[in-house]
Amino acid sequence: MRKYAYLLMFLVLLSSANSELERIDQGIQGQVVMADGETPHHALVIQVVQKGVAMQTVLTDQDGYFNFSGLQAGKYLIRFHLLNSYLYYHQVKSTVSQAKDATIINIQATQRGGHDLGQLILPRFKRGRWKTYEAIDGLADAYVNCIYKDSEGQMWFGTEGGLSYLAGDQFQTLTVHDGLPNNWITCLLSITKHNILVGTTSGLAIYDSITNQVKQIDDPTVNQKNIGCMLNATSEGLLIASERKVFSYRNGVLEIFLDLSENIQNQNVIIRSMAEEQDGTIWIGTAHKSENFMNNYRRQPVNTGGGLFSYRDRILTFEQPFENAPIDQVTDLLVEGKTKWACTNIGLLKLAPHNTNLLNQKNGLLYSFPMDIFRALDGSIWLSSQIRSGITRINNLGCVSHFNKNDNPNLVSARDIFFTENEKVWVATWGRGLLSYDLHSLVSYNKLDGFGEGTVVDTRNISADKILVAFGSFFPYRANTESGLYIINLETEIVEEINERGNPLNSSIHLNRDGKPFILLDSGLYSFQENQLFPIYQQTDRQGSVCSNKNGDIWFKELDSTKLFKLANQKANLVLESEKLAGYSLLTADSGDLWLGNMWGQDADQPVILKVNQGKIQTFSVRGNEVSSLRIRTATTLSNGSTWFGTWRVGEHVGGISIHEDNKFSAITTKDGLGQDIVFSIAEDQAGRLWIGTWGAGVSIYDGESWSSIDTSDGLDSNYVKVAKVSTNNQILIGTYSGFFIYTPSNAKPKVIIRSARISQESLPFPDYSLPVTTGKRITFNCRSMDYKTQPHKIKYRYRVLGKKGKTWSQSSIVSSFDFVAQEAGTYTFQVQSVDRDLNYSDIASLEIDVSKPWFLNLWVMVPSLGLVLVSVSFAIVFGVKYFHQRLESQQLRDQMLAELTQELEEARQMQTALLPELAPNVSHLQIAGRNIGAKEVGGDFFDYLMEGDNQLSVAVGDVSGKGLKGAMNAVMASGVLRLATNENPTSDSSVIMGKINKSLYQSTEQDMNVTMVFAQFDLEKQQMTLANAGQHAYPLLKRGQTVMPIQAKGLALGMMPAIQYKSMTVDLQSGDLLLFMTDGITEPRNEEGLMYEESGRFHQMIASLSDQLMAEEVVDRIIEDVLSYMVDEEERDDDITLVAVKVL
Repeated sequence: MRKYAYLLMFLVLLSSANSELERIDQGIQGQVVMADGETPHHALVIQVVQKGVAMQTVLTDQDGYFNFSGLQAGKYLIRFHLLNSYLYYHQVKSTVSQAKDATIINIQATQRGGHDLGQLILPRFKRGRWKTYEAIDGLADAYVNCIYKDSEGQMWFGTEGGLSYLAGDQFQTLTVHDGLPNNWITCLLSITKHNILVGTTSGLAIYDSITNQVKQIDDPTVNQKNIGCMLNATSEGLLIASERKVFSYRNGVLEIFLDLSENIQNQNVIIRSMAEEQDGTIWIGTAHKSENFMNNYRRQPVNTGGGLFSYRDRILTFEQPFENAPIDQVTDLLVEGKTKWACTNIGLLKLAPHNTNLLNQKNGLLYSFPMDIFRALDGSIWLSSQIRSGITRINNLGCVSHFNKNDNPNLVSARDIFFTENEKVWVATWGRGLLSYDLHSLVSYNKLDGFGEGTVVDTRNISADKILVAFGSFFPYRANTESGLYIINLETEIVEEINERGNPLNSSIHLNRDGKPFILLDSGLYSFQENQLFPIYQQTDRQGSVCSNKNGDIWFKELDSTKLFKLANQKANLVLESEKLAGYSLLTADSGDLWLGNMWGQDADQPVILKVNQGKIQTFSVRGNEVSSLRIRTATTLSNGSTWFGTWRVGEHVGGISIHEDNKFSAITTKDGLGQDIVFSIAEDQAGRLWIGTWGAGVSIYDGESWSSIDTSDGLDSNYVKVAKVSTNNQILIGTYSGFFIYTPSNAKPKVIIRSARISQESLPFPDYSLPVTTGKRITFNCRSMDYKTQPHKIKYRYRVLGKKGKTWSQSSIVSSFDFVAQEAGTYTFQVQSVDRDLNYSDIASLEIDVSKPWFLNLWVMVPSLGLVLVSVSFAIVFGVKYFHQRLESQQLRDQMLAELTQELEEARQMQTALLPELAPNVSHLQIAGRNIGAKEVGGDFFDYLMEGDNQLSVAVGDVSGKGLKGAMNAVMASGVLRLATNENPTSDSSVIMGKINKSLYQSTEQDMNVTMVFAQFDLEKQQMTLANAGQHAYPLLKRGQTVMPIQAKGLALGMMPAIQYKSMTVDLQSGDLLLFMTDGITEPRNEEGLMYEESGRFHQMIASLSDQLMAEEVVDRIIEDVLSYMVDEEERDDDITLVAVKVL
């Protein structure tokens, strides 16, 4: 009997084992790629969900593969985590045929091997733009520990090499030489409006932004001690954590507040984070020191005695929410109301009043030890990870998204994370510099999303969450164009291709009164319903046009036809027939007028624009009505009733924009601030701003007062923009020559501050200065905009001075300083505003100035002074004769010294002239010319040509510090080093040669001597130019057609540091290209208003207007002539003018 019992037990166990094996065998697997079918989605979070509960969470690997294993029999949902929403299996495409009801994956108990979902196509949902800041940009060190924004809006970055702050496009740095106790910065905190407390690994210091000075806090309790973190607590005041102690800081005195030395035995563990709860509870996190963190980290918790502490009512409590998972290290804390978040060694801990949650690898994290946490303005939480590369975003729905080295190769070992108001993410990395990520401003769509290749010829919102995009070929026509219609689902990020009936060459998309789309293709006019096209009118000449008004009325016309149709009830009804209509295309319609334009006009006497009103046709021409061009490309009627026409510059006609208002025409061109005089699109947004698509200068933005732009420097793939439209939610839909973009303007105001005020060369202790300001003295105000979404070269300022008469705002410009001279005594108020990329104006920053007469112009001084003058005249007559002979002797001595000085300057001038090439080299396919005009006081400008075989030419343009004979000698040395470096390294890249020159100059020159230089190599076989820049702010310019583009290669000046890595930039050359290399003597001359030549916009306008038929030597002469005519006094010029032009034939 016992034997049968054992046998029965064995059978039961065997059955149970088989059941377990059967359960473990069940699984779901597949690969997730982007719409190109090749690029994998890496680190994508995927979950199997049953009854609303996530049963398993996995991440895709480097190749996009995932696998769920050990699933029990049952029905499951598969969901994918996007940035802002979930996407489910039935919503994505798969290479494996899906059932009609593919919502649920049903795993049977008898099934083995699981489900293979094949290759799944998911949209590309991480479309933001990355930017990396390194030592070449002036960042103190590539190892960045902390990021902080002070009360003024200034961004600060604590590194291992000092404290850096971003000023424009360059960093300024404070180090031990400026007074810091150590260059290793650990934490930062504002304690007053102008004072920042700086924590280092060797103590504390205070930086004063007014005096720009650093003062160490000399206190034995923190001297040579590691400062872990700081907290400005409401209940306890300023708290500073040093090693394992917390000090309170009041009135410049440090006192012990809390000592954790007895709780923490490990000497390598310090207090790393503090946060305050609403009830005054102080939360404290401890972890390894930064310098020992990587070495001391363990996958399993170690007994350090540290972790998470709370301090309430003078009682310190060691917090351990989980018995089986002790918290050993806490690197950051975030307190929101009564909810606490902690970055711990076992995951992201959330402590709420009624529950405790832990987020780790099991439910979606890349790694179970986040380093830093930050809550963004959109409510999402961001985490950084030092142990594993990357950062993580968790939105309000719980969607988890990861960014790592596959998204940016520098995104490794993230230490700190921060957000600015415009939703830009800043990431401090350990060894890879500082990164920024613009998440929302400009997102792109391309082949990875399912688009073909081609030019976006039109786009429009067809519903709140769907955008219709038409791709086609366009001027200049592209052989590899993949024309088509696409719908973007903004909710799911999915792009769907529509099976179109023709090439959308001149496609136009409009909505009727009912909001239904109508689409023009080259084959005719179609209505669009349920993702299908239905024909309304079949055209014959393939060049039809459509326009609509705000009421949803739609008109249609073929180019060469004399007939005009209006749509009604899905039909095209003839409304007008006239011979005058032939050859004209529909442009726009307002309440009563219908506008047509000639897109290919040739004759200035022929009508360019037609206006149709109640069957009557009115014509407008270039000569008769001052229309600015023979060719009209687009038009729109604004909310103020004026109609704006985008034109195409032809011959002598300026192009740009023609404006019809009050029965008159006026024009706006590049001289007024428009980026380019070829305009293909004009749209008005809800704020009244105009978004103007130009062919060559991106999107110009205009609000009636100021100009801005969006171009390749902001993330566009091309400056050739065919379409710029405003969507229903006030986003800007941008179609370029090769891609599609959605731009979200920001409504956040920039912030501007007045950094300093100067009288002549004397700096005033701003803002609380007391030095006298008198009439006739020039005051210079230096301002700075705290704007981290706008490119530094696009930030603009406008000024005014309010006084007895008052003054209107100046025109916006990129000039950040303003000169003011008061001619009358009184009280004046200087005011400044900054303008960002989206034409948001900052609040006004102002400064009141009391100006008085000079003391010697007061009556109580002038009357007695008159008597003294009479007496003085008498004495002068008596003693004048006596000193006459002495003056003659002095004059002779001065003449002798002047002759010696003149000889020295002449020798210096001869040395400088000897450096310059006598003739430009004769090179096939290139035309070269250069010229140098010396200043009144000899400077150190030079240029040179270096031939390296028949097909290699190098051009160098440099500016050496120093004036007179010293400057000339420095230039001789730099020129010699340049030739030696190129002779020794004839095949090296320009960046390598620049590094060699830098090393030689650092070793052989004085400490205060440096050289700025641009070095360009021309490879005539490859039709390429490779360029490196060493500190030259006068960037080289490329003129291609009518477009002028700066070549913004960057690098530090030569001779400053022993080892500098320079980056080269390669430019593909085309026939007709004009390249200009110059020093700041070209860009920085000022006019009578104190405005620099380049900043005024005149320089770029002048270059754009140059005829392509000019020889290189003529180009140089015309530019220098314009520079000299711009400056106030050519005789007083104190800087050399150097310009080299290279024209590609």
